[in-house]
Amino acid sequence: FDVVTFYLRNGANAKNKYDINYRIRLDDSVYQYNTLQQGNTAQELNANLSILQLKNQVINITGTYRNLLVQQSRGDMKSSNAVVSRIEHNGAFLKKMITTATIYEVGTGQEQKREYTYVEVDAGLGTHMWIDYNEDGVQQVNEFELAIYDDQKRYIRVINPTNEYVNVNYMSLNHSMQLQPENLWRNTSNRTLKFVNRFSDQLSVQLNNRAYQEEGLAVYNPFNSSKLNEENVIAANASITNVVFFNRINPKFGIDYTT
Repeated sequence: FDVVTFYLRNGANAKNKYDINYRIRLDDSVYQYNTLQQGNTAQELNANLSILQLKNQVINITGTYRNLLVQQSRGDMKSSNAVVSRIEHNGAFLKKMITTATIYEVGTGQEQKREYTYVEVDAGLGTHMWIDYNEDGVQQVNEFELAIYDDQKRYIRVINPTNEYVNVNYMSLNHSMQLQPENLWRNTSNRTLKFVNRFSDQLSVQLNNRAYQEEGLAVYNPFNSSKLNEENVIAANASITNVVFFNRINPKFGIDYTT
């Protein structure tokens, strides 16, 4: 293979940094057992921006566009386009009473198609149960549900990879925030503020969407999962955790409450 890269970037000491590069890769593959011919061409454009001049804050933005053109087909490799973009923000406010970290990532690409089958096992050793919704006596994939009680757990789900690939869009949002009043009122003599300093809080949010490209830009909205067409959704997950601490670093006793 041959690789050629062109880039433009500023100095390492700059307050805000940028880096743009364009990369071409030419791959040769064996043809008719004794000759090499150009197999595929990949073009990739990368852009990076780091904003460092904001007080107590850092912002990083990256983006990649990749075009793959396959001239000589090899197995399941096909021509494709892919886009990946990522935004990161880390900040501290009010003398680090509030600290936050956020990562938002979107992209497109290909994913291997999978088929699911359910295999019956001894009661209690499985994870799923079968409910004959249409009462036809035939097991269909959409008639298996997660079982609650041990005597219902009679089936396990088996994932079978296929040779098919589908075009997908995906989104991932991760956010965390910590609240520590003690950092703001560390040397206070006020009794009320001293009591408030005993409390702290930690919040974590994770949102993920993955769906067929037919859903378009709607996949990239982290708060739009419920409005996506169910038939096109591969995965849609949300997790929100909050912990309130009292006397977190006290060596004698402490209390925490998790939601």
